[in-house]
Amino acid sequence: MKLVIDTNIFFSAFNPKSYYHQIIQNLFLRKFSLLISTQILLEYEEVLQNLFPKELLEQFWLFLLTSENVIFVDPTFKFQLPSEDEDDQKFVDCAICGNADFLITNDRHYNILKHVKFPKVKIITAEDFIEKIINTSNK
Repeated sequence: MKLVIDTNIFFSAFNPKSYYHQIIQNLFLRKFSLLISTQILLEYEEVLQNLFPKELLEQFWLFLLTSENVIFVDPTFKFQLPSEDEDDQKFVDCAICGNADFLITNDRHYNILKHVKFPKVKIITAEDFIEKIINTSNK
């Protein structure tokens, strides 16, 4: 399963006390693949530098650069979705060009994508992903 994970979910999941931590645990266990583009990587880095010490940042980079289940995508087309928030378009572009199974986000402005027939992007909240995908597969 290939996923694109919005920044706010991705970094909330790093906290071991967070309900979303299960997403990162399953990524580390290679239960799914993370699709990432250069633009997403730069946004992750910006947030990481503000939240975590340098040593943790280095471990994160090592994981991203060496993990077999992290797939780098170079979006060749800009779909301009969702149109209300240009900063989040990189996640949709990566999901489409990488043929993601899901884009995990809790941002409501992505809901417009549920009404776009082409290109199709499957949006799922972090809670639904955990309940419907992770918890179901762990049974």
